[in-house]
Amino acid sequence: MEKEEEKKQEKAIRNVPLKEFEINGLTIIFFNNDNFSPKVIGPFLRNLVSGFSDVIAFAMSENSILISVKCSSNKKIDASHILREIFTRFPGKGGGRADFAQGSFSALSKEQKEKVFEFAKILIAQKK
Repeated sequence: MEKEEEKKQEKAIRNVPLKEFEINGLTIIFFNNDNFSPKVIGPFLRNLVSGFSDVIAFAMSENSILISVKCSSNKKIDASHILREIFTRFPGKGGGRADFAQGSFSALSKEQKEKVFEFAKILIAQKK
């Protein structure tokens, strides 16, 4: 990707509508990333989650999901554990630590993407 196009995407991604809600004190954010390259999405996700103590962010494209999980030390939620549990049900790759983890899922149908998202919500709801 050319630098000029990358700069345009970096500016445009800041205006992407985010859907946000909370479960058990963890903010869940998701957005559509069909129009952006991974070079732009990765830094955007890292920057997005840095503004929260406890958050899971999903960047969804036509057939893939990028996910970032950030958890503060005062929660009983382990970011890498959430990601590993999702990977037991859905093929993906990634990893991290208790406070931050990220991963991706590719070649997913729309139905599979919805199942990943729903499963993550169930996991979070079970954490107390």
